[in-house]
Amino acid sequence: MTRLIHFPFRSVIALSLFFAPVAANAAKIISDRTNSGKAFIIISGPIERDDARKFALELIKTNAEMVVLDSTGGSTVEAIEIGKSIRLKSVSTFVFNGRVCASACGLIWLAGSNKFLEKGARVGFHATYTNNQGERITSGLGNALVGRYLTLLNLPEKAIAFATMADPNGIIWLTPENYKTSGIDVELFGEKNIDNKIQTTPVPTITTMSMQPQNSATEVSLWKKIAGWTVIRDLTLSGNCAIYTDFERGTALRIGFRKSDFRSSYILIGNLKWESLEENKNYDLIVEFDSLGAWNLPTTGQKLNDVVFLRADFADTKFWDEFLEAKSMTVNFKGQPVASLSLSGTTEAVREMLLCQKSKPINRDDPFAKK
Repeated sequence: MTRLIHFPFRSVIALSLFFAPVAANAAKIISDRTNSGKAFIIISGPIERDDARKFALELIKTNAEMVVLDSTGGSTVEAIEIGKSIRLKSVSTFVFNGRVCASACGLIWLAGSNKFLEKGARVGFHATYTNNQGERITSGLGNALVGRYLTLLNLPEKAIAFATMADPNGIIWLTPENYKTSGIDVELFGEKNIDNKIQTTPVPTITTMSMQPQNSATEVSLWKKIAGWTVIRDLTLSGNCAIYTDFERGTALRIGFRKSDFRSSYILIGNLKWESLEENKNYDLIVEFDSLGAWNLPTTGQKLNDVVFLRADFADTKFWDEFLEAKSMTVNFKGQPVASLSLSGTTEAVREMLLCQKSKPINRDDPFAKK
């Protein structure tokens, strides 16, 4: 139930005095206590790599009851990990009068056991994107990652839709005027703030596990989301279709057509933690679906934005058959398991991918294309 409340730690208002400009490439994570001894943590500035670890250590050290936010965003992955820590410890989140918590910061704020907004505060959301030479491109995988995170927070579908509806070039602001229709449980403190419309406000680049190649030709369009998978059309691959999803522990998988059918396919697998992978270097993997037998899968490091993924091209349709039949997929490197993935929804996803592929538009400028 959303309600107007009196903030229990009124003396924490003095926290605004602690806010100061921080380095442009790092968040400021500090802790303190109210006059009554209640511990809190402030996150101010861009959210970058390793901030989740720093925050977790600060949370353990202080046993804080509240996180105060003042940030225009940053790394989606780090924000989600911070949010998980907040939810696990049942910590409240708060944005002060005149302060902004946007983009990835908004994902952190949503994790609060109680989510406070003061007069003049704004929390903003938009779809996750990657920056391709200055162009913002919606990241299907990043949004899938965010969608699963918001589901883990037990937010209703209405709230998830609200938090992801704005495109990368805009922000939808959560305010006292629109919170009742957002599906988000808000604890208001003070008077109404401003602007409940989507605005084209500059927002920072967000780091995600995008499966889109980083080059000027990048153009990936969403076909459909189904059974935990996202179906896309990749115009960098002549408009051929693929499916992808992300799993527990940060592993992402994409599989699809290089050309027009199953005999010309590819698979991509990666994880942000696999930092030692090198672009264009070969890695011989062993892949096994359930106990159906092992596949030797020679892969090559391919850099997708700032992350190196492993890519293999294959032509054996039996690989597809086992992918559809299996309940699990195990990936080994040099005799050691590097990923154990629980497969589900593959039949529905591939069926939808085939519909996507069948609808592939004909290149009217190609006189040899089938009419």
